[in-house]
Amino acid sequence: MIKILGSLIVIFAGIGFGFHKAAKEQKRLEQGIAIKRMLYLLQGEIRYGFTPLPEAVLKISTKTEKEYQPFLKKVAKQLETHSEESFAKVWEQTLEQKLKNILYEPKFYEILKNMGETIGYLDQQMQEKTILLTIEQLDDQIFLIKDQVIKNCKMYRSLGISLSVLIVIILLKHFAPQDSVLSSAAILFGILAGYVVAVIMTLVLPTVGINADGAEYT
Repeated sequence: MIKILGSLIVIFAGIGFGFHKAAKEQKRLEQGIAIKRMLYLLQGEIRYGFTPLPEAVLKISTKTEKEYQPFLKKVAKQLETHSEESFAKVWEQTLEQKLKNILYEPKFYEILKNMGETIGYLDQQMQEKTILLTIEQLDDQIFLIKDQVIKNCKMYRSLGISLSVLIVIILLKHFAPQDSVLSSAAILFGILAGYVVAVIMTLVLPTVGINADGAEYT
């Protein structure tokens, strides 16, 4: 019984690791989509609300995804309390502090950084064009990584199942008594246990992501 429980723990751990890695891959795409939405909100505030850039950043900070709210609020606060500093400097510093370590796709960070270097010096019309250009760059990057992300998600899930089953089979073959049922049926038990656990974890854990068009995929 202890060996069976130990085997199940190994399988859960292996499959859980695979699903965790797959979730991180999905997050790469989801973050790109979220940043696009954030920039569309910023563009809307500037175009239709005729809102100055610092104030527009503060306004959208409560409307965008929670993951990016601390970044936007910090930018707005720094611009208010350190009015002598340029928008570009505040944007870059806050971007490094708040977003660099949470963005799974480094290119998204670079795209946002490049936007901040120029947008603070431009008039309203050019600010809108800069934001649209940034959104196009995000679209291009999302398109580039989309297929890779989907393939990686499938690979990590498969590897999690396969490796955990393999480990269980090896353990049972080597450590179970030679004449025991577990030893003689180690391969069958490992495969069955692995796929049972995989089905359970598929039902429990999220396996749906967002592609470049904002549509869900499995």
